[in-house]
Amino acid sequence: MPHLCQFNFHIRSVLENAPHVELDTIRQSFFRQQSVNCAVDYFNNNYGQCQIYSLPFIGTRLDFISNRFPLFDITNTFCMVTTLLLFDDIEPFESIFFERLAQALPHLRILEIINKLEQKDKIRTTTNDLKFSHLATLISFDIHINYAEQLLSRTYLPCLNELAIRNDILLAIINENQHQTRDNCSRVERLQTSKPFFRSVAKVFHIHGGHATVKRWFNKYDGTILSLQQQKCSRRPPILNQEQIDQFITRVVRSHNHMPCSINYNKTTYLIRQKTKSNISVRRVQHCGRRMSPSLTILLLVWFIVSNASCESVANLRRKLQRISNKRIIFLVETHFKINEAPRTTLGAPDEKPYIIVTDSSSYAARYDMIAASQ
Repeated sequence: MPHLCQFNFHIRSVLENAPHVELDTIRQSFFRQQSVNCAVDYFNNNYGQCQIYSLPFIGTRLDFISNRFPLFDITNTFCMVTTLLLFDDIEPFESIFFERLAQALPHLRILEIINKLEQKDKIRTTTNDLKFSHLATLISFDIHINYAEQLLSRTYLPCLNELAIRNDILLAIINENQHQTRDNCSRVERLQTSKPFFRSVAKVFHIHGGHATVKRWFNKYDGTILSLQQQKCSRRPPILNQEQIDQFITRVVRSHNHMPCSINYNKTTYLIRQKTKSNISVRRVQHCGRRMSPSLTILLLVWFIVSNASCESVANLRRKLQRISNKRIIFLVETHFKINEAPRTTLGAPDEKPYIIVTDSSSYAARYDMIAASQ
């Protein structure tokens, strides 16, 4: 490339058990006709990294930036960065770090933090004048609660609309009931949690009109988890523990299982004959159906084909209950087409699209909490 006049680049290399190398040694390996800088960092996980970049820096993304990276300088080298991933397993990110970050990266839109170390400087963490004017997405799964308090409770985030955070940390922040937390969360339109949330909390952060719901929830109930049952207007809703939630679900499923439903025994018999290659009679299928006990409300499935309307009703109710508890919830009137096989995660109603049943924490559960709450 004889006519190449300028080469702008940003190269990040990651090595396991990386040897210690002097920065001057790296700098001397480049041509002197162009300004180049580099940063070498080492972590406790036996990995090291080297970031080499041309100057002026024209990139918009920085990954795995620690306290030792030269992020802050008098020339504002990284002022155009919009996406930043902070990582450090040696030192915590103190409050002063975020103060300098807000000044050095004025256009920051996406921030992810990975640091489980507790902040040491507790005096400075009481300040409330921090502001990230353009920050729209905050990802904070692997963090100490100090960073959630720092960014959600003591920092003004006027553009925050997407939040990814651990359940226990978010609940702890909510229960503190601080004005700045309410203000920041009121703009959240999309919430992603590490585990499925209770329906009431997922409802608060529902993607459709979530900001208005969050404001009403905080203003009326001071951040407590809403009761699953209907409450009087004058009463403060109690916080339900997991046992109470399970009892509530059990009552709902039992009552629904006692409700009459229209069962198509002819269609059921036809399907059973196809699967078992046997000439079973309709009377025998009817006898088995009447003999089924509704006492087993969780993990219970029968081989009956019900009307489309019944299936739709059951599926809607099940999807709502599924968001409250992450246990498999199957009603007596539901249908399973595979005989002598373990239940699948997807069950199909006759002539209807499949509905998802979540067996444990998964992407399906996260999808319920984010986009399917409160139907």
